[in-house]
Amino acid sequence: MYQIGQCIVYRNVGVCRVEAIGKLGFTSDKGKEYYTLQPLNANGNAKIYVPVDKDTFMRNVITKDEVYEYLNKLQFLSSYFIMVKKQLRRKTYAGTVTFYTIKGMDE
Repeated sequence: MYQIGQCIVYRNVGVCRVEAIGKLGFTSDKGKEYYTLQPLNANGNAKIYVPVDKDTFMRNVITKDEVYEYLNKLQFLSSYFIMVKKQLRRKTYAGTVTFYTIKGMDE
């Protein structure tokens, strides 16, 4: 459960601050608790109400250290996939040349 004042990432809205947690008087299910979220990138008084028990996409904002950790992983994966792509290209080319040589198409 998130806490009041905590910043979270909500769906594709972006970073939001949890303003309140509690029951809302204007819903049909008056016994249900909701997070009241304030999008940090919104002008004015935009609010989002999300049921606490709903399985929706909300997550903690990642830390600076986590950002660098993910970037390092992406950098490694990027160079790894480039290497694999080159190896596959070489194997495909070698297989194609071998196929045409065996079939006598090299003449």
